[in-house]
Amino acid sequence: TPGIRLADTLALIDVLKKQPIDYLHISTRDVWQTSKNDSDDQIPVVDQIKEHTKNEVPLIAVGNIAKPEEAEKVIEDGFNFVALGREILREPQWVEKVQNGQEAGINYSLNETDLKQLRITPPLWKFLTKKIHSKLTAD
Repeated sequence: TPGIRLADTLALIDVLKKQPIDYLHISTRDVWQTSKNDSDDQIPVVDQIKEHTKNEVPLIAVGNIAKPEEAEKVIEDGFNFVALGREILREPQWVEKVQNGQEAGINYSLNETDLKQLRITPPLWKFLTKKIHSKLTAD
């Protein structure tokens, strides 16, 4: 079958766990997404990976984590670290605002007028608007 399946990923993780790695970074479009190939499998992929690693390597989870409470949920679920991707593009001060109790000031949207200030190049803007535009604004 085309594509990488969870079994393939878990086999790769078994090889990686034997290497001197500092962490395993699990990147998905949505941190809580379930299998795209098996609709009967309702356990989030990141949780299946976490179970498989048995705390043998620290885990970083990333994927459409926009709000501080979403990041907290990832940590509460047993992951060692949370990474931010698109969120840092649209709000470079995300971490500082959370640390300073200024969550209300977090920018949850991105539009063309923000590009120069955020130093987002036209090719990156084109990628963001064509490939992942629907994920740029928080629900």
